[in-house]
Amino acid sequence: MTRSQRKDEHVRLAYQQNTEVNHAFDELDILYNSVADVQSDAIDLNVSFLGKTTTAIYINAMTGGSEMTSDINRDLAIVARECGLMMAVGSQSAALDDSDLAGSFKVVRDVNPQGIVLANVGAENSLKRAHEAVRMLDADALQVHVNRPQELVMSEGERDFSHWSSSLKSLVESIEVPVIVKEVGFGMSYQTLSHLLALGVHAVDISGKGGTNFIAIEKQRGSSRLPEGLDNFGLTAVESLLQSSSLQSQMTVLASGGIKTAMDCVKCFVLGARAVGLSSWFLVRLMNEGVERTIEMTQELLRDIRFILALYGVESVSQASRLDYVISERLKQYYR
Repeated sequence: MTRSQRKDEHVRLAYQQNTEVNHAFDELDILYNSVADVQSDAIDLNVSFLGKTTTAIYINAMTGGSEMTSDINRDLAIVARECGLMMAVGSQSAALDDSDLAGSFKVVRDVNPQGIVLANVGAENSLKRAHEAVRMLDADALQVHVNRPQELVMSEGERDFSHWSSSLKSLVESIEVPVIVKEVGFGMSYQTLSHLLALGVHAVDISGKGGTNFIAIEKQRGSSRLPEGLDNFGLTAVESLLQSSSLQSQMTVLASGGIKTAMDCVKCFVLGARAVGLSSWFLVRLMNEGVERTIEMTQELLRDIRFILALYGVESVSQASRLDYVISERLKQYYR
């Protein structure tokens, strides 16, 4: 199977997974303040990130590397442009290996020349390839994804991860744009975050379990024999955000992974996420409803977030972390 065929297969299987219910946010309740001085029409969903101002919701890394995924990236870029959203592309390794596939990524910048665009490479890539990925998109930042579980379960995946730390350190010190280290659906622990901070990483996307599950995808692909007990592997976005709580003053934490509703987004903001990334949320609506309706539904999502913030009495996303909340006894064990 070619890399482009694998990209298409990943998209199809990720699309099918979206029917699963995610209960990760059910163990957190925001406390309601009946009397709050707030003007609902003035709720601010903008945040400062990468030295720029952007909406606190963004289109997270999904795809690229084939004709089908080029069309998806083009349509996602239209949504990003019309709704003022930051957008990340999927792993650019395919285009770094075969320049004929670069157009499936470049289309994002072509469609949205003034937008905030994030390039994407794996932690195994060299500094030279990372530079090429950034230049390919004239990117504002570089997502470096760490995906050891996915690589291990793919029969064609990487097996040597011994150089990842040194590679990340080199990228942070040498690449011309900010680096965001991103998980791919398995969450980040305090140990991981502390290690990344020591390497000089100051922005992460914790990408918890509950959304696209690459272990399940590889199981469906039949690409390798998997050990039992991995169906629920990893940390959720909520658990990861709690693990990051004592480090949020030192690093920017973005949240993604299984986030399906406006309330899920707000709960991430309450737990300290600077911004929230959605992947399958956009993919499913795009494939089912088309570009124009996806733009409308995105605007509805943003309106719903404003409504909830007004309901709890805060006037901006940045103020949401001041809200009081209660969590289950189980979740309390994840506080750091």
